[in-house]
Amino acid sequence: MTHSAEVAAWAGEELKTMGTLTRKEMTLIGLVLLSLGLWVFGGEVIDATAVGLLAVSLMLALHVVPWKDITRYNSAWNTLVNLATLVVMANGLTRFGLYRLVCYHNERSSGRLLT
Repeated sequence: MTHSAEVAAWAGEELKTMGTLTRKEMTLIGLVLLSLGLWVFGGEVIDATAVGLLAVSLMLALHVVPWKDITRYNSAWNTLVNLATLVVMANGLTRFGLYRLVCYHNERSSGRLLT
């Protein structure tokens, strides 16, 4: 394939063999566009991690992806769950005031050591 006419003919034949888009493919395109839109414009309303979980949940609910395909990648899910747990714990400890308490204690301790 050295000429553009050959490339265009080859691409046309390949597209014919692929056929039209299926319902699952159209649904996936919609979910990808929704996710991109929420990631770009929904920062004030919804967290990026929640967008990812929403997209995966909708893919499962709409039968775009079977559960077997999701559970095949357990290390990725372990990473997501562990990071989400750490973020929630850090947020909870900050709300509780532990960060301020540790800072206050460090200031007092360093002040005592310096005087």
